[in-house]
Amino acid sequence: MIPACAPFCDHLSLTFPLADDKKPFIVETIILFFNQLGCAPKSESLYELGFYSGSVLSKRRGQVWMFSISGGGMRSIREAGLLQEFAMLIADVPHRVTRLDASCDYVEDAPRWLAALHRRLRKGSIVLGGSKVVRDSDMTAYISKNAQGQRTGTIYLGKPKAEIRVCAYDKQFERVDKGFPDPGELLRIEVRLRSQVGCSIFDAVNPERLYFHYAAPALVELPESVRPWVANGQGFELLPLQSQLTPYARLKSLISESVVVEQMLSLAQKDGAGGLESLFTLLRRKASGNPMSHIKVAA
Repeated sequence: MIPACAPFCDHLSLTFPLADDKKPFIVETIILFFNQLGCAPKSESLYELGFYSGSVLSKRRGQVWMFSISGGGMRSIREAGLLQEFAMLIADVPHRVTRLDASCDYVEDAPRWLAALHRRLRKGSIVLGGSKVVRDSDMTAYISKNAQGQRTGTIYLGKPKAEIRVCAYDKQFERVDKGFPDPGELLRIEVRLRSQVGCSIFDAVNPERLYFHYAAPALVELPESVRPWVANGQGFELLPLQSQLTPYARLKSLISESVVVEQMLSLAQKDGAGGLESLFTLLRRKASGNPMSHIKVAA
């Protein structure tokens, strides 16, 4: 197989812990950084990025903020020479790489290669990354016919939510089918990795070792110059959910977020020097179940 390019990151998803239950500051910093590529909002959570129909999805998901960059967006970042700077921007900020697609194109007869891979899986299994066994039951094939009447298409190895999933497809057929110029024989192999694998943001800058760690030797040959890959992904710990908080922690959270408490403190201040003591007295009487009608409160 003849590589048409060096391995590259074709999709990147990150998560950041929320800052006081709000959007972390790094998100706006990234959007401002991407402004030099013409980053423009399409909706509340979706942005256009770059020149290849790229997009950025930025939104809250539970206790984290999700930030996802499409293949077109990653291509624009690479071609502008901004990928290293982007990685340095977030390297010291708590984050997790939740998905990274490491891809490579090959000048190869894709229909023939895909058919051979399909036969291999029907007869047995292959191993990815030294430990991930892929069997026939893990393979999904989508078959079409190209202009020459050959059977071609896409083969997935691994389930959609698997921590390691390979997508191999006929890039020539895909481009022609979408109305683009014929690039000639072209096969693309994508290694799609989830957070359990332990990718780092710098694997997106230079995914060569990561790509060959999983693609070779089962799918492609391992170049002698490629050094072994080691997982080095960052992570972060989330605060416990409210149901897991101690009573004191929940009380503290309620007081800090309560509009009613703010109003009570404002009224107490208007009541003069003894206002706060009157407020505390009212709360103590409320807690003990005693009536509060005779306690003086500001009008």
